[in-house]
Amino acid sequence: AQTAYAEPEAGATAEEVDPVIVAAIPAKKPHQVVVPLSSEEEGLTEAAAEVAAPAEPEPTGNGVWVIQIAAADSEAGALKILDGAKAKGGKALSYATPFTQEVQKGTATLYRARFKGFDTKVAAWNACKALKKSNIGCYALNN
Repeated sequence: AQTAYAEPEAGATAEEVDPVIVAAIPAKKPHQVVVPLSSEEEGLTEAAAEVAAPAEPEPTGNGVWVIQIAAADSEAGALKILDGAKAKGGKALSYATPFTQEVQKGTATLYRARFKGFDTKVAAWNACKALKKSNIGCYALNN
């Protein structure tokens, strides 16, 4: 069933316009009515955007994007960090390959704890978002 709606009048204030109706009106250019949404309505809008967003292509695990989650003073320490993160990363890390990278910082040797194999920046950022939900710091790099 279709719902009929009336477009807001020009110059209408946010208090005079139902934000749900405004969200359903196709945007006109160059005049567009912008109405702030309540947090509840904003959540509904974000959920609709997620449903409408195109699906991320199935990852291959061969991508050029990597994420770094930590650095340790030993390779064994970095591998242990990676194992814990892999368990918490879920689907976002399912195609990723853990690895370490040795670097010199002054006189100290550190081992970066990283995952490789993300095909897109979005895939790498999504993995970081999943890890951050488990309180694991993360950032994405184009390798």
